[in-house]
Amino acid sequence: MRPESSRPSRRLLAGMVGMVGMVALLPLGQALPAHAATSPAAAALGTASAATPAVTSSTTSRASARASAVRTLLVQINRERAAHHLRPLRLSRDLTVYAGRHSVDMAVPRRLVHSTGLSTLCCWTRIGENVAYAVTPQIAGATLLASPPHRANILTPQFTEIGIGVARSGGRIWVTEVFRARR
Repeated sequence: MRPESSRPSRRLLAGMVGMVGMVALLPLGQALPAHAATSPAAAALGTASAATPAVTSSTTSRASARASAVRTLLVQINRERAAHHLRPLRLSRDLTVYAGRHSVDMAVPRRLVHSTGLSTLCCWTRIGENVAYAVTPQIAGATLLASPPHRANILTPQFTEIGIGVARSGGRIWVTEVFRARR
């Protein structure tokens, strides 16, 4: 979770794992991967190109499942913001593309890490990131809301945009949420 300076305790993280099953949150200061946000794994699983074969029903259903997970997380986040009299976050295409690539970068090696390229994103005065994995998007979202530093990102009044990325691997959904206050 960024930009908070406090770190959730390992006990809190372990408690959340026990509370909801297969869930993990990345504490601040964890080692970051050597690969960039646009790793070969992300390129292999990312956007279509001229060399991409025809879309099949399985790729369509995976895209539909990703879109459904993103909608679930966005509704969950905006419901919580509304309960605190905050404006809803708007889904941003560039943040969602970035978050999606990072989720793939975590899912392929099954390693929960923060991204390294937030500062390269356009047009922000404040930026934040939450990462998690769980067996469902609902559990991932609930776990992030239950963690004070991750919840702080979700409830930061200055944030107006969000990008949500999801990827599936090892029976889990890998989630990246990127928050932005536009300049």
